[in-house]
Amino acid sequence: MVDKPVPQISKTLGDKCIVIVDLRINSNLDISEASSFVELALQLTLSWVDPCIFFYNLKDQINLNVLTQEEKSRVWTPVLIFENTRDKSSTIEDEKRKGFVKKMGTSKYAEVDESNVNKEIFECAENDIIMKRIYNMQFLCDFKLGMYPFDKQERKARMSVDS
Repeated sequence: MVDKPVPQISKTLGDKCIVIVDLRINSNLDISEASSFVELALQLTLSWVDPCIFFYNLKDQINLNVLTQEEKSRVWTPVLIFENTRDKSSTIEDEKRKGFVKKMGTSKYAEVDESNVNKEIFECAENDIIMKRIYNMQFLCDFKLGMYPFDKQERKARMSVDS
């Protein structure tokens, strides 16, 4: 489905890549006031476009446009660092990471030769690349318990970009 190895940049604002980050808490696994952490099961979804690559024969349903492990390894993926974890954990590129392409643009047919018969070509500049993965993370927290049991604790997952 993917053609052209290792693109350099994605949808740009000047020379910067625009990546949409969706972080959802699936469950609260553990809380330790004494050790000052909260452990969460998170689903992280990253979405971007990349004008350097194109895809063949995309379908309207996103679950039919699944990237193989080899294809995922050929697509540039941003690396995020979770700043408020003990070891500054980062996103992981492994077999648990799911990759998809969301068809949004129109296709053109490939020039006819033996290798491109009946292939629709979709430029990725018009179609979103989506990577999803579940993480179990321990986030460092300073709990304020002076008003317990009437308190409210709010915490942020601080992230930065490494790539």
